[in-house]
Amino acid sequence: MAQSIAPAERGLMVSVLVGRLVATWRQTMRWRIDPVRKECGLVTTLAGLNVDNHSFLDFNVFPNMDRRKRFDITLAHEWLNRGQPLPDLSVFREAVAQACSTRRSRHPE
Repeated sequence: MAQSIAPAERGLMVSVLVGRLVATWRQTMRWRIDPVRKECGLVTTLAGLNVDNHSFLDFNVFPNMDRRKRFDITLAHEWLNRGQPLPDLSVFREAVAQACSTRRSRHPE
């Protein structure tokens, strides 16, 4: 799915990935996510689409993308716990700041 890089506070770049819902084996619904290798080190926002893939179901912010190749996850997959769910986009800046803080604490400069 298409993605883009969004500028955040003070020039920080944030990768934005859109996970579309696909039916997999036994009609299990999963988000299909296509990471962009050169953006895996950036704070990443995952925007998950609804069943019809016409509107957003939810948003999560991650300190980085820990996977390099396409992957599928269920809507309740434990991998989503790496990120911070956004109840709405009004808290996007705070979530990005927290993700940056988490990233710095894991990898001090």
